[in-house]
Amino acid sequence: MKKCAENLIINHQLPSTIIRISAPLGPTMRENSLTKLISNQKLSLHKESNFNYILQKDILNSFNSFLKLSGVFDFYSTQNITLNEVAEKFNLKGKYGDFIYKTYMEDTNKIRNLYPFDKTSLQNIEIFLKDKVPICNKL
Repeated sequence: MKKCAENLIINHQLPSTIIRISAPLGPTMRENSLTKLISNQKLSLHKESNFNYILQKDILNSFNSFLKLSGVFDFYSTQNITLNEVAEKFNLKGKYGDFIYKTYMEDTNKIRNLYPFDKTSLQNIEIFLKDKVPICNKL
């Protein structure tokens, strides 16, 4: 659905800025596979499913730079992480499902990544947990 909306805007040649944001972590995020893993809930996803996590505060801190742009841009961390890698790092016992979800990062030669921070998904998760976001107090 997101790609359809993006194509609609591009095909109508409307002056616009499209920012493709990976999985955001922060105080207003919705429940997701990471929070379910942390709270020991059953997941529908396989342990080899991978994600690219960024921080909501990084989006907010970069917002002004988006206003001067036009086009399609990515906003993602430097490296994806699997649910299993998260579980091993934080000593979590995941209850996994069968569906493998893969986050594909676009070829940066075609679409510029605007994420100004040299941080991996793991580093962003560590910051997220250190910030003691309420949903993660079970860790």
